[in-house]
Amino acid sequence: MKELALFHSKLPKDVLAFLNKVSEQGFKSGIIGGCTRDWLREKTLSHDVDVELRPTEDLEERELLSKFKSLIELLSKDYSVYEKGYNVHEVSVGEYSLELGLPRLEIFNNTVGHSNFTAKFVSDMDYSNGFKRRDFTLNAIMFEYYGGQWRLVDPLNGVQDLKLGLLRACDNVSFVKDPVRFLRAVRFSVKLNLEMELSLIALLKNMELSLNSHYLRLETQKGQKPLTMLSVCCELRPSVFPFEFLSKHQILIEEYERSFRMGELKQHIAQCLFLTLPQRQAVLKFLELKQKSIVEINLKEINLGKIKSLSLADLSNLSWSSQMLQLIAKAGEFDQKKLDWILKEEGVEFGVDFLEKYEEPKIEIPKEVPNKLKNYYLLQEKTKILTS
Repeated sequence: MKELALFHSKLPKDVLAFLNKVSEQGFKSGIIGGCTRDWLREKTLSHDVDVELRPTEDLEERELLSKFKSLIELLSKDYSVYEKGYNVHEVSVGEYSLELGLPRLEIFNNTVGHSNFTAKFVSDMDYSNGFKRRDFTLNAIMFEYYGGQWRLVDPLNGVQDLKLGLLRACDNVSFVKDPVRFLRAVRFSVKLNLEMELSLIALLKNMELSLNSHYLRLETQKGQKPLTMLSVCCELRPSVFPFEFLSKHQILIEEYERSFRMGELKQHIAQCLFLTLPQRQAVLKFLELKQKSIVEINLKEINLGKIKSLSLADLSNLSWSSQMLQLIAKAGEFDQKKLDWILKEEGVEFGVDFLEKYEEPKIEIPKEVPNKLKNYYLLQEKTKILTS
């Protein structure tokens, strides 16, 4: 397979040397998950690599664990090795991080949760068990290496699903045991522009959800399009994700999250000014993020003509004039290109250049202007100068 030959040629020599060392100890190295998925989609080589190790002979669990322990002890002499739980070990090989694990059966208890199972480790010589425990078929595509040779292992037809742009669960029964997979399904569908298979949609609409804010933040951060993700979540489960208002801004949200890198999660949501303050606060509260110091402004109400013509008393009585002052004060906290885009989309009469130049005009405030109206006096006079 040309894909495997090209993949081999792109792997660093130190990673190949590591895989050969594993082969010498009687294990086949199966690279699986995001690394193979992204290689097949984009020809990009992830530096975080999941490796499932299978012995070259069928072993009972006790023998398998003993053999694996000996391998880890050997590798620890030459590499930095960190144990992560469930007999998964992270090994640093140059610039790469390889997570080594064994095929396992996950025996679930009667509750739902992300770690609500006990693990039974198996040799899985026929590849029937290790793959079914995974979330989606496109994450269950393996490039297996042993003795200098590669082969593709794809028992669940993940390659075909990847070509079709189809997101499909590996196993419907085990899928619903882990509520985090609901978020992962939405993340992959949004981030990779995948169509959910009908049976997967049915699972997502009916599975029991017990999600804490940690996983909500983690998955939306990984997805880089949190508002789009929450909108899809709402379509699937409106009683759990009460964000129907996001669908009304769907086109703007999609362009906003396509055009600008997300950066920090709270800031990304808080600065989405085409959503109202209560709407942004609702999203932040749901994610258990702090809601202080958020700009409140209805951009569509701003009228530069009124700023220049109204009396100071009348100007101060307008709700949006004080909001305008708040925006001016906090403009420096925004990504300027993002803010300029929002102002234009909302039909505001000025752009970010107005905000950037606001401090330039030096205005002397007459003594007769009351203290409570001084900022409005400056707003009025500076607006006249900057728009003349």
